[in-house]
Amino acid sequence: MDEYIDWLLSSSQDPTLQSIVRNILDEPIPEAVKKRLLEPLLPQPTASVRKRKLEKRKALLQEFDPLHTVTRRKLGVNPGELLPLVTAKQTKLPQFVLLKEAGLVKDYRAAVPIGHQLEGDALVFLNAMTPSTTTLIEKELNQLRGVKFTLVLVAKLEKPPANVEQVCDENTEPHMLRTTAYFRSEAQPILNSGDIAQKLNEANAKVLKRLDKFTNLG
Repeated sequence: MDEYIDWLLSSSQDPTLQSIVRNILDEPIPEAVKKRLLEPLLPQPTASVRKRKLEKRKALLQEFDPLHTVTRRKLGVNPGELLPLVTAKQTKLPQFVLLKEAGLVKDYRAAVPIGHQLEGDALVFLNAMTPSTTTLIEKELNQLRGVKFTLVLVAKLEKPPANVEQVCDENTEPHMLRTTAYFRSEAQPILNSGDIAQKLNEANAKVLKRLDKFTNLG
């Protein structure tokens, strides 16, 4: 390397430039600089998410969190209509209702009334709702040219209490333990209409898997 530098300097016709370069090369490198050059470069820490931006994201997620109760009035279900539906055993599929909207984020709901034929079986319900869900996704895809959806199954579950004496006592009304559970799929991105069927099947399978795991634990 030194021989190559000497050759470059000798080939230059400017004596002033030669003198300046030689002075620079002859100047000793400080020990602190040598030590720093020998140390490996450590990765720089990435900046954390700003607190204000994080709070804004949490507020948006909370707005679309199904754990917040939804009244029947918002869903368009009249309590007075529930009793006839129990007797009628209606077969008409529930319609999707746009419940919340914030920019490009939308929350659609389809409520199954008490006594509906799809009420008791999650698999039958998801399969029956697949055509309506496909149509809804296609409509959003045509408008936005790209969709990411999450499927959420909201189920009201009940089971008898663990107290054997209470269950066997004929003089008391059976006291059922009730809870509302939410079973989600992963967010599924869709760019082409040909991917809707596969993505929707994957979402349905994930929801049913989580429902099955939950009921086995119970």
